[in-house]
Parts: sequence; C-alpha cells; structure tokens
Amino acid sequence: MVETRSGSRMITSGPGRILIANKPAIDCKVEDFSQGGARLQIKDMLCIPDSITLAFGDTHKKARVAWRALHEVGVKFVV
Repeated sequence: MVETRSGSRMITSGPGRILIANKPAIDCKVEDFSQGGARLQIKDMLCIPDSITLAFGDTHKKARVAWRALHEVGVKFVV
C-alpha cells in the first residue's frame, strides 16, 4: 500500500465521539491520527454521513470521510 498521508501518524487507542448536526453523538475509538486526519473504529457504519465533527480529548475537528471499511472509517480534517 502506498502511503499518502501528509503528516506523521500518531498511534493512539482512545475514545472519541462523532458529532452530527441534530443527531445523538456516536461513540468511536480513535485508532490513530495525523495532522491531516484519523482512523476511527465504529460499530455502526450505516449512520455515518460524509461530513462529521470528531471530538476526542479537548479537540473538536471538522472532517470528511475519506474511506470506509467494515468497522473502520478514515477521515480527513477540513478547515
């Protein structure tokens, strides 16, 4: 696989929440993140739209889904 990430990846394994306008927050696990995005583990992929806000620790970042897998999603942070 060719690495296309613009920043170095930080391995983590902490809780996060996916925030979607007018919907209940969705719990997730932040598997790793970089300056440009993150890989999240999610139980229910059907309810994840293309645009989200990711909350983890004291950080809230707007993001777009870059890829989806069975129980994982990759997001790219947007400004």
